[in-house]
Amino acid sequence: MVDVEKTDTVYHRLDGAAPPAGTRVRGRIDWDRRAAHMRYHTAQHLLSAVLLEEFGARTVGNQLYADRARLDAEYPKFSDADLALVEDRMNDLVAEALPVTTYTMTRADAEAELDTQRTRIDLLPDSIAELRIVEIGDPDDPFDRTACAGTHVRNTADVGAVTVTGRTTQGGDRERVEFALAAP
Repeated sequence: MVDVEKTDTVYHRLDGAAPPAGTRVRGRIDWDRRAAHMRYHTAQHLLSAVLLEEFGARTVGNQLYADRARLDAEYPKFSDADLALVEDRMNDLVAEALPVTTYTMTRADAEAELDTQRTRIDLLPDSIAELRIVEIGDPDDPFDRTACAGTHVRNTADVGAVTVTGRTTQGGDRERVEFALAAP
């Protein structure tokens, strides 16, 4: 297998012919790629929370790669000083070695308890009645708490050092923040 794509259906791209129906197959995770995505995805949670906390800037998109990531936020323009503050704050959170935990919650409870500016539950199909919640930090006062079905590290220390590598204006009141993580 050379790739997997998931939309409403999971598609596996093979480098040869498909086996006959009913054949038992064994899949293998590309652990290096998976671990990189776990680190970058957890870092994206930190970045989203920092941008919302410091600037009121809501995340409107992101893209993760094995060696870099970007996040689009509703904000007119971040200055170099803003980006330095963001990078420092993210690295402080990494240094705090905050636990990253997951659990499930009914949609009704999530809508009543979670920060709607952060979670954007309204964008999920109504058919989703139970949500997976990712929480970063002290359960009594988490730094971040949002609905998410992605993969994450177990502790912010596992993210590693964060470097904000740049920003670009995406038009209107949207900014793209790019970042990279130090090798583990």
